[in-house]
Amino acid sequence: MSSSENSKDCLACRLVSGFGLIAIGAYILSQSKNRGKIEMNTMRLISGSVMFLGIARLSNARFLKADK
Repeated sequence: MSSSENSKDCLACRLVSGFGLIAIGAYILSQSKNRGKIEMNTMRLISGSVMFLGIARLSNARFLKADK
């Protein structure tokens, strides 16, 4: 295998990690209810960030790739 083949992610890897991040974000969002205002907003921000990374992972976003 060449180094270019090692740097590519398979579809299954992207699906598992992408949906995993989205599920973690959804869990954090569900746990943000019944919290104080600052805690709730902080947890929602973290949840949104994690979900965004999951969507970026599923779409194979360029900014997630390391430059050589």
